[in-house]
Amino acid sequence: MSPRRSPRRATRTYHPAKRRVRDRSAADLEGASVRIPRDRDTVEARFGNKTIRLTNLRKVFWPDLAITKGDLLQFYLDMAHVLLPHLTLIRQYIYLFRQLI
Repeated sequence: MSPRRSPRRATRTYHPAKRRVRDRSAADLEGASVRIPRDRDTVEARFGNKTIRLTNLRKVFWPDLAITKGDLLQFYLDMAHVLLPHLTLIRQYIYLFRQLI
């Protein structure tokens, strides 16, 4: 009789129930450098075969800090490689627990 192989135990860096999901689009965006122009109010951005129209880019969201909608969108573009993996996990949790929503 061969000895039963014990499952790998959880540690600080590993848990057997945790599945790692890697989003390719997030990894691809890390090296990308996209700039939203500050001198224009409307821009059309093309991502693959889709075109997105960004409007009111000079609209001030936080007057005390002088941050506009364009500045906020630029921040999201700069941080996309960090934010997108978390958003994919949220999508999975919503799918798993959709009966609770």
